[in-house]
Amino acid sequence: SSLAPELQSKVIRLFTDQRLASPVARPHAWLSPKRVASGVSELVERTCLRLPDRCPEIRSRGALVQAKLQELSGRVASAVAAWRVKNSVSLHPTWRVFAEENGLTECGVLQDTHAHETTPRAIQSLTKRVRAAGEVLFIADAGVAPARYEWFAKDLQLQVVVLPHQPRQGEEYDTFIEGIIESWGKRARE
Repeated sequence: SSLAPELQSKVIRLFTDQRLASPVARPHAWLSPKRVASGVSELVERTCLRLPDRCPEIRSRGALVQAKLQELSGRVASAVAAWRVKNSVSLHPTWRVFAEENGLTECGVLQDTHAHETTPRAIQSLTKRVRAAGEVLFIADAGVAPARYEWFAKDLQLQVVVLPHQPRQGEEYDTFIEGIIESWGKRARE
């Protein structure tokens, strides 16, 4: 079995809780099995503080989950190593963590935040970086209207890969990550 959806949702909440002074509390950190593993460690220790009598069992289960995440991380690294195209650009920084953790290059983003449009000067600079990088894929979030990025991808003749940025309700974490690898990899291997 893989990372249980209940534990997965707790880890994702741990990542996105901005009140936490945690190295894993970074937006979209769940896109990295390595970071999810560190989130599991933190979750295990917090749970042990609340349930000290069950701490050995909790730590044992946490170690099993971490081992599965390390295995998944290895599968991701092996798959990405075979990709021909390792450069990407996206609408906003959703995929930065995934790129950083897997030796990919994010040439930039069209929006630095969800709230602000990028200035014409920033778009011009991004366009130069993308052209200088050679082959680049545009990585789009499944929930974002294509009109927000198609103009840029079309202008630069970029192939677009549309990916979900978080697991669907009840979806196993490893299935989610493997789906990303398959979809992104299909274009990156071409």
